[in-house]
Amino acid sequence: MADEMQNEKKQRRDDGMGSIRQRKDGTWEARLCIDNESKSLYGKTENEVKKKLREYIRFRARGYNNVKKIILNEYLYNWLITYKLGVVKSSTYDRMESTYIHHVKNTIGKRQMGNLDSADIQRLINEKVNPSDGKTQPMSRSSVKKIFELLNPLFEYAALRGDINFNPMCLVKMPRSDNFVVKTKEMFSLDDVEMKRLKEVADMRRQNGEPYYKYAFVYMIMLNTGVRVGEMLALTFEDIDFEKKTMSINKAVMSNVVNRGKDTGKKRIQVVASTKTANGVRCIPLNDSAIHYLQEILKFNKAHGIVTDLVVSASNGKPVTSRNLQRTFDLVLKQAGIDHCGLHILRHSFGSTLVRKSVDISVVSKLMGHGSQAITRAKYIHVLQQQQVEAIQLLNVV
Repeated sequence: MADEMQNEKKQRRDDGMGSIRQRKDGTWEARLCIDNESKSLYGKTENEVKKKLREYIRFRARGYNNVKKIILNEYLYNWLITYKLGVVKSSTYDRMESTYIHHVKNTIGKRQMGNLDSADIQRLINEKVNPSDGKTQPMSRSSVKKIFELLNPLFEYAALRGDINFNPMCLVKMPRSDNFVVKTKEMFSLDDVEMKRLKEVADMRRQNGEPYYKYAFVYMIMLNTGVRVGEMLALTFEDIDFEKKTMSINKAVMSNVVNRGKDTGKKRIQVVASTKTANGVRCIPLNDSAIHYLQEILKFNKAHGIVTDLVVSASNGKPVTSRNLQRTFDLVLKQAGIDHCGLHILRHSFGSTLVRKSVDISVVSKLMGHGSQAITRAKYIHVLQQQQVEAIQLLNVV
């Protein structure tokens, strides 16, 4: 009897703070009653339930008396501000916020949490893929994926807290690729002839010995190292070891980030942050060509009195944007007789060339800074498939 009273006492908490008990199956339950409304929260451990209970009480204290009646817009916005702003990268937060504003806010965002189910979200996804009004621009697979990346963790959080009984995203499916009106652009790379023409343009000189395009040196470095545009823009000469012939990649520039500070009047800014993934921090061996073009940049800077530690800089030594780099790249491509494409083709061409030359996929993955070898295989599947075709053709000699 005394033990039962002691256990009961252990379960009691201050008024309005609920009670906690261990269930027969070993899991834990927290019970709370506020304004004649009962709420149960469950977890595998006592600490997990206590945490859920504290969060729920704080949530109620902000004025959310009945979570299921809250408009999704309000819940989602508070979740973004509390759990994403300042936690994820600035560019990631900007993408999530943009996805919310353009695809959720004026659609399912107006619905109450308790009146929203999987079918509602699936209809939203289907409508984004193939609009029924004939006027709305259909979205690509990558754009629709961003809606999943926003809503799934949101509802997972809500279900974990006990605000909703079930994560509706568990039943929402990504449409098949052939159902998308906007087809995924096929990634291509420069072939050997195009890369040779690009090098010829990079080596072009004016009558006074000046290079036609200073940034062409940068493109050749990217082509020989496979670095991302943001990584290239953040690169300093301190990251280059000319003696050991290595390049350290440990940061990246994020362009067009929403300025949430008060120090400037700019709406968008450029910031230096960590690399895209943990594996993005890497040391890349430099071949003779990369070393040559790095030295060419140093010579150019010295000749023009440009004082900067940045590998890629403007004439005043300050950082440049990816947009500025792309503008010059457009001119170089035209001069080389290559169809218009983005800067990322340099990185993709680097990876494709390595795979084409039968470099082990694990080595390619490390050089590229991919999160896993699976990502590398997926990105260069077209090269691998071509190798399979060529391998089969070898049987013709039998």
